Amino acid sequence: GHFQIDRPWETNLTMSEAWSWTGGKRVKTFRNCLRLLIQCVGSGGNLALNTGPTPPGTINPPEQDNYQRIGEWMRKYEDSVRGKTGGPYKPAPWGVSCRKDNRIFLHVLPQFTGTPEITIPPLPVKILDCEALTGGDVTIEQNAESITIKLDPEHLDPIDNIVILA
Repeated sequence: GHFQIDRPWETNLTMSEAWSWTGGKRVKTFRNCLRLLIQCVGSGGNLALNTGPTPPGTINPPEQDNYQRIGEWMRKYEDSVRGKTGGPYKPAPWGVSCRKDNRIFLHVLPQFTGTPEITIPPLPVKILDCEALTGGDVTIEQNAESITIKLDPEHLDPIDNIVILA
């Protein structure tokens, strides 16, 4: 979906090429499934990721593996997506943001930026704390024109780097 935070919305997708059993053809990778989840939340929505059962009623092993890996990721990082609202930044080439109360979660997707540094517009408040939830050091420089966030290149996650601003 597109960035929309004025009403609830949901993206409904399948993990393979159809809404029914396909013989296990063209299953989305874990990376793509997780990025879909992150991008939906950062755009203000939810993701319903479906799979068609096999003829005996089981889930195709690659899809089962994706669900298990998403569950593992959620156990570690659910605070960065569950119960959050998209914004304050609209999705951009560097990734997405979501927020709740006085915390902003930046999901920096390095395959788009190619660098451990992003520059975003300033906020109307001063950032007092900055933390890399996914590990490593993070530094922040803020002024009236921009906020620059630098992640530790040694700790970059190839899928998602989560930075908390408070």
